[in-house]
Amino acid sequence: MTVRAHRRRLSALAAVVALGFIAASTSTPAWSAPREEKPIIGNDDPKAGSNAAAELMALQAPLVDAAEAISRADKERTGLGGIRLRVKDRAADIYWKGEVPGEVREQIARLESIGYRAEVYEARYSGAELASAQEEILRARDAYPDIVTIAPLVDGSGLRIGFLKGEPKPIEWPVEVEVVDEDRMVFIDRATDTPPFWAGGVARLGGQVCSTGFAVGRQNWFTLTTGILTAEHCARGGGVSVTTGAGRFIGTAEVPSPQTAAFNSDSLFVPTNSAARMFDGAPVGAFSKPVVGWVNNFVGQFVCTSGASTGVHCDVITDLISSTALIQTGPTSFVRVDNLVFGTALGSSTAIAAGSGDSGGPVFTLTADFSKVRAAGLMSIAQFGVPCNVAGLPFCGNRVGFINIGSVLQAQQAFILT
Repeated sequence: MTVRAHRRRLSALAAVVALGFIAASTSTPAWSAPREEKPIIGNDDPKAGSNAAAELMALQAPLVDAAEAISRADKERTGLGGIRLRVKDRAADIYWKGEVPGEVREQIARLESIGYRAEVYEARYSGAELASAQEEILRARDAYPDIVTIAPLVDGSGLRIGFLKGEPKPIEWPVEVEVVDEDRMVFIDRATDTPPFWAGGVARLGGQVCSTGFAVGRQNWFTLTTGILTAEHCARGGGVSVTTGAGRFIGTAEVPSPQTAAFNSDSLFVPTNSAARMFDGAPVGAFSKPVVGWVNNFVGQFVCTSGASTGVHCDVITDLISSTALIQTGPTSFVRVDNLVFGTALGSSTAIAAGSGDSGGPVFTLTADFSKVRAAGLMSIAQFGVPCNVAGLPFCGNRVGFINIGSVLQAQQAFILT
């Protein structure tokens, strides 16, 4: 073995650990398709899409114009408490603290001249006073535990405070407050997936952060069991709880049977409510595509990866199939993984194919119209370290090793949900 080959082998071994940790990044394509002008397609059908709202939009337009003019008349909101539009009533309610200026009266008269009406009501607080109180509460966040939302009431009477479980104890508020029970709010992305679970989301297995693989099913006579796949090296031997990045319970990873273990497929089956979709795009703010089947792997075939940590990377070209890896897990211990496929990200020597936290995530191809995907494998290994474009990631690799999806399905006695 040459010195260079030995270094590459060490990179591969280190990367296996990294893939089951955490990561984030996207690669820059080496090329892009020629730019084309978008086709402009119109539809005069009054019931089509947003055309159906045309009448309501026209009805509210004068109210919106007036509300904008009134807001401009008091940009600092020293008197304006709030404005409520009542479109179907052709009316607006204006809440003001103190003397109402002439510009506001002019807007009211203009509305009345075209068949609308507006009423002015006394506001307890101005918008500026409520904004100041809002910031005061937010600055002292620790004194107000379990707050989920905080917003001014439109009538200027105070603030609306949403708590996870209602107000936990009497609190001294800077203004009048309306307390309401609120549900926890989260951003929708790979880390905060909800049932039915999709491929490419964050999967936490004990202390390991990995990714969810494709949704699969098992048919036993008249009983269908659905689940999601992930990598076994994220929790060797299974039998652990799997949660999303936000801590939501996905399911308990199955303990592989002797028959399953014999395939050395580095895969786990997690029984859960799953669906045939896959996250696409960046780690945060991802969109999704339907999964319509699976495909074999061939040398020279292009695939894409979609891990929860580093997002989607395409232009990954397959150069080895039917591979076996012996991955060192201790001074004298190894784990064998069979039916591995290897691919390298093209474009540059620093292009990313996969990274830390992507283990178990989907490898796929696209249908001809790019709107759907076919499963090709589950990510397991990264090699040849390249810079990650998100701070704190342990490892990103230019090369990815993934388990052929056909082998995984055979090992798990399952089929891809479509």
